[in-house]
Amino acid sequence: MRTTLVRATLFLGGVLISAWTYLVVSGSALGSGPLFVLEEGIASSTGLPFSLVTVLTGVFLLSSAAVMRAPV
Repeated sequence: MRTTLVRATLFLGGVLISAWTYLVVSGSALGSGPLFVLEEGIASSTGLPFSLVTVLTGVFLLSSAAVMRAPV
């Protein structure tokens, strides 16, 4: 049980750190990479905040990698 809790905490912490770094890069106005363009498009189409879309995209991608048993 503790191993699962630790892994889930590390997973969510990684997603949140990743989301924060995305926000810092997107706020720098240096240009956007393909993932940022996708996330900005989803955010503008759905009306959701960019930060929420970034977190949800990260959760989706990391969950997909876990299902496929790909090394993260």
